Amino acid sequence: MCAEDLDEDYDSDEDEEEAVPAPKKKAAKKKKAAKKNKKRGILKELRRLVQYFNKSTQATDDLKTCQQSVIDLNVEKGKPNKHKEPVNLVQDVSTRWWSTLSMLDRILNLIDALKMYEREYGFKVSDKKTIPPRLPTDNEWEALKDLRVLLTPFKAVQKVLEGCKYVTSFLVFFCVHLVHSQLVVMTDPDYLEINNSVKQVAEKMLEKFDGIFGDILCPYKSKVQRGAGNRQIGLHKVLMFAHALDPRFKNLELMSDVGNRDSLWRGLLEEMYALSPSSEQESSTGDADAAALDNDATTPLAAAAASPSRNADAGSPCTSPSSPESPSQALLSNHMPQTGQHEEAAKETSAQEVRRQWRASCRRELEEFRAEPSVPSRLGKNHYDPLSWWKAKVEQGRYPTLWRLALIYFSIPATSALSERAFSTAGNIVTAKRCRLKSCTTVEDIHFLNGNLWVLNEAGKLYSQL
Repeated sequence: MCAEDLDEDYDSDEDEEEAVPAPKKKAAKKKKAAKKNKKRGILKELRRLVQYFNKSTQATDDLKTCQQSVIDLNVEKGKPNKHKEPVNLVQDVSTRWWSTLSMLDRILNLIDALKMYEREYGFKVSDKKTIPPRLPTDNEWEALKDLRVLLTPFKAVQKVLEGCKYVTSFLVFFCVHLVHSQLVVMTDPDYLEINNSVKQVAEKMLEKFDGIFGDILCPYKSKVQRGAGNRQIGLHKVLMFAHALDPRFKNLELMSDVGNRDSLWRGLLEEMYALSPSSEQESSTGDADAAALDNDATTPLAAAAASPSRNADAGSPCTSPSSPESPSQALLSNHMPQTGQHEEAAKETSAQEVRRQWRASCRRELEEFRAEPSVPSRLGKNHYDPLSWWKAKVEQGRYPTLWRLALIYFSIPATSALSERAFSTAGNIVTAKRCRLKSCTTVEDIHFLNGNLWVLNEAGKLYSQL
Protein backbone atom coordinates (compact mmCIF):
# COMPACT_ATOMS: atom_id res chain seq x y z
CA MET A 1 0.00 0.00 0.00
CA CYS A 2 2.81 2.43 0.82
CA ALA A 3 4.73 1.76 -2.37
CA GLU A 4 1.62 2.14 -4.50
CA ASP A 5 0.66 5.43 -2.89
CA LEU A 6 4.11 6.95 -3.13
CA ASP A 7 4.52 5.70 -6.70
CA GLU A 8 1.64 7.87 -7.86
CA ASP A 9 2.68 10.77 -10.04
CA TYR A 10 2.63 14.16 -8.43
CA ASP A 11 0.71 15.48 -11.44
CA SER A 12 -1.37 12.85 -13.22
CA ASP A 13 -2.56 15.13 -16.04
CA GLU A 14 -0.67 14.48 -19.23
CA ASP A 15 0.45 17.54 -21.12
CA GLU A 16 -0.96 17.79 -24.59
CA GLU A 17 1.65 17.66 -27.30
CA GLU A 18 1.91 21.05 -28.90
CA ALA A 19 2.72 21.51 -32.54
CA VAL A 20 6.29 22.71 -32.80
CA PRO A 21 8.47 23.53 -35.77
CA ALA A 22 10.81 20.83 -37.04
CA PRO A 23 14.05 22.47 -35.82
CA LYS A 24 12.66 22.69 -32.29
CA LYS A 25 11.13 19.22 -32.20
CA LYS A 26 14.23 17.59 -30.74
CA ALA A 27 14.49 20.14 -27.95
CA ALA A 28 10.78 19.75 -27.19
CA LYS A 29 11.18 15.99 -26.83
CA LYS A 30 14.06 16.42 -24.39
CA LYS A 31 12.06 18.90 -22.35
CA LYS A 32 9.05 16.57 -22.25
CA ALA A 33 11.24 13.62 -21.26
CA ALA A 34 12.80 15.63 -18.44
CA LYS A 35 9.36 16.72 -17.23
CA LYS A 36 8.10 13.13 -17.36
CA ASN A 37 11.16 12.05 -15.41
CA LYS A 38 10.28 14.50 -12.65
CA LYS A 39 6.75 13.12 -12.48
CA ARG A 40 7.85 9.59 -11.65
CA GLY A 41 7.06 8.28 -8.21
CA ILE A 42 9.78 8.35 -5.61
CA LEU A 43 10.05 4.59 -5.27
CA LYS A 44 10.04 4.09 -9.03
CA GLU A 45 13.00 6.42 -9.29
CA LEU A 46 14.82 4.52 -6.58
CA ARG A 47 14.24 1.24 -8.42
CA ARG A 48 15.63 2.73 -11.60
CA LEU A 49 18.62 3.97 -9.60
CA VAL A 50 19.31 0.50 -8.19
CA GLN A 51 18.89 -1.13 -11.60
CA TYR A 52 21.39 1.33 -13.06
CA PHE A 53 24.12 0.11 -10.71
CA ASN A 54 23.11 -3.55 -10.94
CA LYS A 55 23.45 -3.51 -14.72
CA SER A 56 26.90 -1.88 -14.72
CA THR A 57 29.88 -3.36 -12.91
CA GLN A 58 31.88 -0.22 -13.62
CA ALA A 59 29.22 1.97 -11.99
CA THR A 60 29.11 -0.38 -9.00
CA ASP A 61 32.89 -0.21 -8.57
CA ASP A 62 32.83 3.58 -8.83
CA LEU A 63 30.08 3.75 -6.20
CA LYS A 64 32.13 1.56 -3.85
CA THR A 65 35.07 3.89 -4.37
CA CYS A 66 32.87 6.79 -3.33
CA GLN A 67 31.68 4.82 -0.31
CA GLN A 68 35.23 4.16 0.79
CA SER A 69 36.05 7.86 0.49
CA VAL A 70 33.03 8.73 2.64
CA ILE A 71 34.01 6.10 5.22
CA ASP A 72 37.56 7.46 5.47
CA LEU A 73 36.26 11.02 5.74
CA ASN A 74 33.89 10.08 8.56
CA VAL A 75 36.68 8.30 10.41
CA GLU A 76 38.83 11.43 10.22
CA LYS A 77 35.96 13.57 11.57
CA GLY A 78 35.05 11.02 14.24
CA LYS A 79 31.59 10.37 12.79
CA PRO A 80 29.99 6.90 12.94
CA ASN A 81 29.62 4.82 9.79
CA LYS A 82 26.59 2.66 9.07
CA HIS A 83 28.80 0.27 7.10
CA LYS A 84 32.44 -0.40 7.80
CA GLU A 85 33.02 -1.59 4.23
CA PRO A 86 31.48 -0.67 0.87
CA VAL A 87 28.23 -2.49 0.11
CA ASN A 88 25.92 -2.97 -2.86
CA LEU A 89 22.49 -1.45 -3.24
CA VAL A 90 19.43 -3.62 -2.49
CA GLN A 91 16.79 -4.24 -5.14
CA ASP A 92 13.25 -4.61 -3.82
CA VAL A 93 11.17 -7.58 -4.97
CA SER A 94 7.38 -7.65 -4.75
CA THR A 95 7.37 -11.23 -3.42
CA ARG A 96 9.98 -10.64 -0.72
CA TRP A 97 8.95 -9.27 2.65
CA TRP A 98 10.26 -5.83 3.54
CA SER A 99 12.48 -5.64 0.50
CA THR A 100 11.23 -2.09 -0.16
CA LEU A 101 12.21 -1.07 3.36
CA SER A 102 15.60 -2.73 2.90
CA MET A 103 16.12 -0.80 -0.33
CA LEU A 104 15.12 2.44 1.39
CA ASP A 105 17.39 1.83 4.35
CA ARG A 106 20.41 1.01 2.20
CA ILE A 107 19.98 4.04 -0.07
CA LEU A 108 19.43 6.41 2.85
CA ASN A 109 22.62 5.11 4.46
CA LEU A 110 24.52 5.84 1.23
CA ILE A 111 23.23 9.36 0.57
CA ASP A 112 26.68 10.98 0.77
CA ALA A 113 28.26 8.33 -1.45
CA LEU A 114 25.49 8.65 -4.07
CA LYS A 115 25.82 12.44 -4.15
CA MET A 116 29.60 12.10 -4.53
CA TYR A 117 29.10 9.64 -7.40
CA GLU A 118 26.74 12.07 -9.15
CA ARG A 119 29.29 14.90 -8.85
CA GLU A 120 32.33 12.93 -9.96
CA TYR A 121 30.96 10.41 -12.48
CA GLY A 122 27.38 11.33 -13.30
CA PHE A 123 24.66 8.97 -14.51
CA LYS A 124 25.46 7.97 -18.09
CA VAL A 125 23.39 5.79 -20.42
CA SER A 126 24.47 4.37 -23.76
CA ASP A 127 21.01 4.47 -25.31
CA LYS A 128 19.87 7.99 -26.18
CA LYS A 129 16.21 6.99 -25.73
CA THR A 130 16.79 5.83 -22.17
CA ILE A 131 16.31 8.45 -19.49
CA PRO A 132 19.16 8.35 -16.95
CA PRO A 133 18.21 7.95 -13.29
CA ARG A 134 18.25 10.85 -10.92
CA LEU A 135 18.77 11.32 -7.21
CA PRO A 136 15.80 12.45 -5.11
CA THR A 137 15.44 16.10 -4.25
CA ASP A 138 15.85 17.39 -0.70
CA ASN A 139 12.09 17.19 -0.08
CA GLU A 140 11.99 13.66 -1.47
CA TRP A 141 14.89 12.61 0.75
CA GLU A 142 12.91 13.82 3.76
CA ALA A 143 9.84 11.92 2.57
CA LEU A 144 11.89 8.73 2.22
CA LYS A 145 13.24 9.14 5.74
CA ASP A 146 9.69 9.54 7.06
CA LEU A 147 8.60 6.48 5.11
CA ARG A 148 11.40 4.46 6.69
CA VAL A 149 10.22 5.57 10.13
CA LEU A 150 6.66 4.54 9.22
CA LEU A 151 7.57 1.05 8.00
CA THR A 152 10.21 0.12 10.59
CA PRO A 153 7.75 -0.87 13.40
CA PHE A 154 5.96 -3.29 11.07
CA LYS A 155 9.21 -5.08 10.30
CA ALA A 156 10.21 -5.19 13.98
CA VAL A 157 6.84 -6.66 14.95
CA GLN A 158 7.03 -9.29 12.25
CA LYS A 159 10.52 -10.30 13.31
CA VAL A 160 9.23 -10.89 16.84
CA LEU A 161 6.05 -12.79 15.92
CA GLU A 162 7.44 -14.94 13.11
CA GLY A 163 9.46 -17.10 15.50
CA CYS A 164 8.57 -20.77 15.71
CA LYS A 165 10.91 -21.88 18.51
CA TYR A 166 9.66 -19.66 21.33
CA VAL A 167 6.27 -18.64 22.73
CA THR A 168 4.82 -15.49 21.15
CA SER A 169 1.10 -15.45 22.05
CA PHE A 170 1.62 -13.07 24.99
CA LEU A 171 3.37 -10.56 22.67
CA VAL A 172 0.58 -10.21 20.10
CA PHE A 173 -1.31 -7.41 21.87
CA PHE A 174 1.94 -5.63 22.73
CA CYS A 175 3.00 -5.66 19.07
CA VAL A 176 -0.42 -4.53 17.82
CA HIS A 177 -0.43 -1.68 20.34
CA LEU A 178 3.09 -0.67 19.28
CA VAL A 179 2.16 -0.38 15.60
CA HIS A 180 -1.08 1.42 16.39
CA SER A 181 0.71 3.97 18.57
CA GLN A 182 3.20 4.72 15.80
CA LEU A 183 0.41 5.25 13.27
CA VAL A 184 -1.49 7.52 15.65
CA VAL A 185 1.60 9.67 16.20
CA MET A 186 2.33 10.02 12.48
CA THR A 187 -1.28 10.92 11.64
CA ASP A 188 -1.60 13.52 14.39
CA PRO A 189 -2.48 16.91 12.84
CA ASP A 190 -0.14 18.62 15.30
CA TYR A 191 2.77 16.44 14.14
CA LEU A 192 4.30 18.72 11.50
CA GLU A 193 7.66 16.96 11.13
CA ILE A 194 6.34 14.44 8.61
CA ASN A 195 5.94 14.74 4.86
CA ASN A 196 2.35 15.23 3.69
CA SER A 197 2.52 12.31 1.25
CA VAL A 198 3.74 9.96 3.95
CA LYS A 199 1.06 11.27 6.34
CA GLN A 200 -1.62 10.38 3.80
CA VAL A 201 -0.19 6.87 3.55
CA ALA A 202 -0.20 6.57 7.34
CA GLU A 203 -3.84 7.70 7.49
CA LYS A 204 -4.87 4.99 5.04
CA MET A 205 -2.91 2.39 6.99
CA LEU A 206 -4.48 3.49 10.27
CA GLU A 207 -7.97 3.27 8.78
CA LYS A 208 -7.34 -0.27 7.60
CA PHE A 209 -5.64 -1.16 10.87
CA ASP A 210 -8.65 -0.05 12.91
CA GLY A 211 -10.94 -2.05 10.66
CA ILE A 212 -8.97 -5.21 11.43
CA PHE A 213 -8.20 -4.80 15.14
CA GLY A 214 -11.06 -2.57 16.30
CA ASP A 215 -10.70 -0.40 19.39
CA ILE A 216 -7.19 -0.94 20.76
CA LEU A 217 -8.05 0.95 23.97
CA CYS A 218 -10.68 -1.72 24.80
CA PRO A 219 -9.15 -4.84 23.23
CA TYR A 220 -10.76 -7.50 25.43
CA LYS A 221 -14.00 -8.95 24.11
CA SER A 222 -15.70 -11.86 25.84
CA LYS A 223 -17.34 -12.87 22.54
CA VAL A 224 -15.87 -12.95 19.06
CA GLN A 225 -17.07 -10.12 16.83
CA ARG A 226 -17.32 -10.61 13.09
CA GLY A 227 -16.96 -8.06 10.34
CA ALA A 228 -16.97 -8.05 6.55
CA GLY A 229 -16.42 -11.47 5.06
CA ASN A 230 -17.11 -13.04 8.47
CA ARG A 231 -13.61 -12.03 9.55
CA GLN A 232 -12.91 -11.62 13.24
CA ILE A 233 -12.56 -8.04 14.47
CA GLY A 234 -9.98 -7.49 17.17
CA LEU A 235 -7.91 -9.96 19.13
CA HIS A 236 -9.22 -13.23 20.50
CA LYS A 237 -9.63 -13.37 24.26
CA VAL A 238 -7.10 -16.20 24.45
CA LEU A 239 -4.37 -13.79 23.30
CA MET A 240 -5.50 -11.25 25.89
CA PHE A 241 -5.39 -13.90 28.64
CA ALA A 242 -1.85 -14.79 27.55
CA HIS A 243 -0.90 -11.11 27.68
CA ALA A 244 -2.29 -10.77 31.22
CA LEU A 245 -0.43 -13.88 32.40
CA ASP A 246 2.91 -12.50 31.19
CA PRO A 247 4.68 -11.15 34.32
CA ARG A 248 5.94 -8.20 32.27
CA PHE A 249 2.49 -7.01 31.20
CA LYS A 250 0.25 -8.20 34.03
CA ASN A 251 -0.43 -4.61 35.15
CA LEU A 252 -2.21 -4.12 31.81
CA GLU A 253 -0.76 -0.64 31.42
CA LEU A 254 -1.41 -0.73 27.67
CA MET A 255 -5.17 -0.98 28.31
CA SER A 256 -6.22 2.55 29.21
CA ASP A 257 -9.86 1.62 29.87
CA VAL A 258 -10.18 0.50 33.51
CA GLY A 259 -13.53 -1.18 32.89
CA ASN A 260 -12.03 -3.30 30.12
CA ARG A 261 -9.22 -4.34 32.47
CA ASP A 262 -11.72 -5.48 35.08
CA SER A 263 -13.61 -7.43 32.42
CA LEU A 264 -10.40 -9.17 31.45
CA TRP A 265 -9.63 -10.18 35.03
CA ARG A 266 -13.21 -11.40 35.53
CA GLY A 267 -12.95 -13.47 32.37
CA LEU A 268 -9.67 -14.96 33.57
CA LEU A 269 -11.24 -15.75 36.93
CA GLU A 270 -14.07 -17.61 35.17
CA GLU A 271 -11.43 -19.63 33.34
CA MET A 272 -9.93 -20.56 36.71
CA TYR A 273 -13.35 -21.60 38.02
CA ALA A 274 -13.71 -23.91 35.03
CA LEU A 275 -10.61 -25.85 36.17
CA SER A 276 -12.40 -26.97 39.35
CA PRO A 277 -11.59 -30.60 40.25
CA SER A 278 -15.29 -31.27 40.89
CA SER A 279 -16.26 -30.04 37.41
CA GLU A 280 -13.54 -32.18 35.85
CA GLN A 281 -14.71 -35.18 37.86
CA GLU A 282 -18.30 -34.58 36.82
CA SER A 283 -17.40 -34.24 33.15
CA SER A 284 -15.15 -37.32 33.20
CA THR A 285 -17.47 -39.55 35.22
CA GLY A 286 -20.82 -38.48 33.78
CA ASP A 287 -20.91 -41.24 31.19
CA ALA A 288 -19.54 -43.77 33.68
CA ASP A 289 -22.32 -42.95 36.16
CA ALA A 290 -24.97 -43.43 33.49
CA ALA A 291 -23.50 -46.78 32.55
CA ALA A 292 -23.35 -47.79 36.21
CA LEU A 293 -27.05 -47.03 36.64
CA ASP A 294 -27.84 -49.21 33.65
CA ASN A 295 -25.79 -52.03 35.13
CA ASP A 296 -27.37 -51.68 38.55
CA ALA A 297 -30.83 -52.05 37.01
CA THR A 298 -30.00 -55.63 36.24
CA THR A 299 -29.14 -56.55 39.83
CA PRO A 300 -31.83 -58.18 42.00
CA LEU A 301 -32.02 -55.28 44.46
CA ALA A 302 -32.31 -52.64 41.76
CA ALA A 303 -34.84 -54.80 39.94
CA ALA A 304 -36.92 -55.11 43.11
CA ALA A 305 -36.89 -51.36 43.59
CA ALA A 306 -37.68 -50.64 39.98
CA SER A 307 -40.23 -53.39 39.23
CA PRO A 308 -42.72 -54.30 42.04
CA SER A 309 -44.56 -56.75 39.78
CA ARG A 310 -41.49 -58.95 39.71
CA ASN A 311 -41.63 -59.20 43.51
CA ALA A 312 -45.32 -60.03 43.28
CA ASP A 313 -44.52 -62.95 41.02
CA ALA A 314 -42.02 -64.11 43.60
CA GLY A 315 -44.77 -64.08 46.25
CA SER A 316 -43.36 -61.33 48.45
CA PRO A 317 -46.10 -60.32 50.96
CA CYS A 318 -44.43 -57.05 51.87
CA THR A 319 -44.45 -55.47 48.42
CA SER A 320 -47.34 -57.19 46.80
CA PRO A 321 -49.89 -54.62 45.62
CA SER A 322 -52.71 -57.01 46.55
CA SER A 323 -51.82 -56.89 50.27
CA PRO A 324 -52.98 -53.60 51.83
CA GLU A 325 -50.72 -51.73 54.23
CA SER A 326 -51.98 -51.70 57.84
CA PRO A 327 -52.29 -48.40 59.77
CA SER A 328 -49.44 -49.37 62.05
CA GLN A 329 -47.17 -50.12 59.10
CA ALA A 330 -48.11 -46.81 57.47
CA LEU A 331 -47.32 -44.97 60.72
CA LEU A 332 -43.94 -46.66 61.00
CA SER A 333 -43.06 -46.03 57.34
CA ASN A 334 -43.90 -42.32 57.68
CA HIS A 335 -41.50 -41.99 60.61
CA MET A 336 -38.69 -44.10 59.12
CA PRO A 337 -35.63 -41.98 58.17
CA GLN A 338 -35.24 -41.52 54.41
CA THR A 339 -31.62 -42.61 54.16
CA GLY A 340 -31.32 -42.04 50.42
CA GLN A 341 -32.62 -38.48 50.56
CA HIS A 342 -30.26 -37.58 53.39
CA GLU A 343 -27.31 -39.00 51.46
CA GLU A 344 -28.21 -37.00 48.35
CA ALA A 345 -28.63 -33.83 50.41
CA ALA A 346 -25.29 -34.46 52.11
CA LYS A 347 -23.59 -34.95 48.75
CA GLU A 348 -25.12 -31.75 47.36
CA THR A 349 -24.04 -29.79 50.43
CA SER A 350 -20.53 -31.23 50.20
CA ALA A 351 -20.30 -30.37 46.49
CA GLN A 352 -21.44 -26.80 47.15
CA GLU A 353 -18.86 -26.42 49.90
CA VAL A 354 -16.10 -27.76 47.66
CA ARG A 355 -17.18 -25.37 44.91
CA ARG A 356 -17.25 -22.43 47.31
CA GLN A 357 -13.79 -23.24 48.67
CA TRP A 358 -12.44 -23.65 45.14
CA ARG A 359 -13.75 -20.26 44.02
CA ALA A 360 -12.35 -18.59 47.13
CA SER A 361 -8.97 -20.22 46.46
CA CYS A 362 -9.02 -18.98 42.84
CA ARG A 363 -9.81 -15.44 43.93
CA ARG A 364 -6.99 -15.43 46.47
CA GLU A 365 -4.54 -16.83 43.93
CA LEU A 366 -5.46 -14.23 41.31
CA GLU A 367 -5.24 -11.36 43.80
CA GLU A 368 -1.83 -12.59 44.94
CA PHE A 369 -0.65 -12.75 41.32
CA ARG A 370 -1.88 -9.22 40.59
CA ALA A 371 -0.04 -7.94 43.67
CA GLU A 372 3.19 -9.60 42.50
CA PRO A 373 5.87 -7.13 41.30
CA SER A 374 6.04 -7.06 37.51
CA VAL A 375 9.15 -8.13 35.63
CA PRO A 376 10.99 -5.35 33.71
CA SER A 377 10.09 -5.43 30.04
CA ARG A 378 12.84 -6.29 27.63
CA LEU A 379 13.02 -7.57 24.07
CA GLY A 380 16.08 -8.62 22.16
CA LYS A 381 17.84 -11.50 20.50
CA ASN A 382 17.52 -13.59 23.66
CA HIS A 383 13.75 -13.70 23.96
CA TYR A 384 12.41 -13.62 27.49
CA ASP A 385 10.50 -16.79 28.35
CA PRO A 386 7.68 -16.25 30.88
CA LEU A 387 7.37 -20.00 31.30
CA SER A 388 10.64 -19.99 33.23
CA TRP A 389 9.13 -17.42 35.63
CA TRP A 390 6.03 -19.54 36.09
CA LYS A 391 8.07 -22.70 36.56
CA ALA A 392 10.05 -21.05 39.37
CA LYS A 393 6.81 -19.97 41.07
CA VAL A 394 5.29 -23.44 40.81
CA GLU A 395 8.40 -24.99 42.31
CA GLN A 396 7.76 -22.67 45.28
CA GLY A 397 4.20 -24.01 45.52
CA ARG A 398 2.54 -20.83 44.25
CA TYR A 399 -0.10 -20.19 41.58
CA PRO A 400 -0.95 -23.81 40.69
CA THR A 401 -4.19 -22.91 38.87
CA LEU A 402 -2.78 -19.95 36.95
CA TRP A 403 0.16 -22.14 35.98
CA ARG A 404 -2.27 -24.56 34.32
CA LEU A 405 -3.84 -21.67 32.42
CA ALA A 406 -0.40 -20.42 31.38
CA LEU A 407 0.38 -23.82 29.88
CA ILE A 408 -2.85 -23.57 27.88
CA TYR A 409 -2.59 -19.98 26.64
CA PHE A 410 1.19 -19.64 26.13
CA SER A 411 1.49 -20.86 22.57
CA ILE A 412 2.99 -20.07 19.17
CA PRO A 413 0.36 -18.52 16.87
CA ALA A 414 0.49 -19.87 13.36
CA THR A 415 2.07 -17.59 10.76
CA SER A 416 3.05 -17.99 7.12
CA ALA A 417 6.71 -17.26 7.90
CA LEU A 418 7.61 -20.93 8.40
CA SER A 419 6.05 -21.99 5.10
CA GLU A 420 7.82 -19.14 3.30
CA ARG A 421 11.11 -20.31 4.79
CA ALA A 422 10.33 -23.81 3.59
CA PHE A 423 9.91 -22.59 0.02
CA SER A 424 13.16 -20.61 0.24
CA THR A 425 14.99 -23.65 1.60
CA ALA A 426 13.66 -25.83 -1.21
CA GLY A 427 14.84 -23.25 -3.74
CA ASN A 428 18.32 -23.31 -2.23
CA ILE A 429 18.40 -27.11 -2.35
CA VAL A 430 17.18 -27.64 -5.91
CA THR A 431 19.41 -25.30 -7.92
CA ALA A 432 20.49 -25.28 -11.56
CA LYS A 433 23.53 -27.39 -10.65
CA ARG A 434 21.51 -29.86 -8.56
CA CYS A 435 18.44 -30.23 -10.76
CA ARG A 436 18.70 -34.04 -10.97
CA LEU A 437 17.93 -34.64 -7.30
CA LYS A 438 15.03 -37.03 -6.80
CA SER A 439 12.27 -34.84 -5.36
CA CYS A 440 10.43 -37.66 -3.58
CA THR A 441 13.45 -38.97 -1.69
CA THR A 442 16.65 -36.97 -1.42
CA VAL A 443 15.14 -33.48 -1.53
CA GLU A 444 12.55 -34.31 1.11
CA ASP A 445 15.18 -35.86 3.40
CA ILE A 446 17.51 -32.85 3.04
CA HIS A 447 14.62 -30.45 3.63
CA PHE A 448 13.47 -32.39 6.71
CA LEU A 449 16.95 -32.40 8.22
CA ASN A 450 17.36 -28.69 7.52
CA GLY A 451 14.10 -27.87 9.30
CA ASN A 452 14.54 -30.16 12.30
CA LEU A 453 18.27 -30.14 12.91
CA TRP A 454 17.78 -27.71 15.79
CA VAL A 455 15.66 -30.34 17.57
CA LEU A 456 18.55 -32.80 17.44
CA ASN A 457 20.92 -30.13 18.73
CA GLU A 458 18.62 -29.34 21.67
CA ALA A 459 18.25 -33.05 22.43
CA GLY A 460 22.03 -33.41 22.36
CA LYS A 461 22.37 -30.59 24.89
CA LEU A 462 19.85 -32.26 27.20
CA TYR A 463 21.59 -35.63 26.98
CA SER A 464 24.96 -34.00 27.71
CA GLN A 465 23.54 -32.57 30.95
CA LEU A 466 22.37 -35.98 32.19
